[in-house]
Amino acid sequence: MPLYLIAQLKDFRSQVRAESDVQAYMWGVSALLDDSMIGQLADYYASQMPAPGHAGNRNLVEASRKIYQEGIPARAVRACASCHGDHAEGASVFPRLAGQHADYVYRQLKVFATRLRPHGVLMKNETAQMSEHELRAVAQYVQSL
Repeated sequence: MPLYLIAQLKDFRSQVRAESDVQAYMWGVSALLDDSMIGQLADYYASQMPAPGHAGNRNLVEASRKIYQEGIPARAVRACASCHGDHAEGASVFPRLAGQHADYVYRQLKVFATRLRPHGVLMKNETAQMSEHELRAVAQYVQSL
């Protein structure tokens, strides 16, 4: 996912991503990166073999498999797989979610509801229609992949 990584690194550098943990570290580090270096870093990280997922809370994983694969049509929530891939492998500008720590994914899902991720309009719309339980469940699911 070099395109996603490039976009995120540029957002860090321009301080568009404004989560407090990002401000403390990524703003300073990314300020030193030019576009060429960002491209090289994105290519490097995209070429790494992903670590296997970790089993999460079994009940939450099972509860969210359907959300991930089919969405929640009654609330116009699209299937996560439609952008992130059937196995959460990511594609183009959509990041790999498979194997990400559930706590991290949950925090990111929550931050889309704020102004701290202005380029996350698509995710803001999707997560706005999901309950806390559903957000936590999807985070557990992708961690398990």
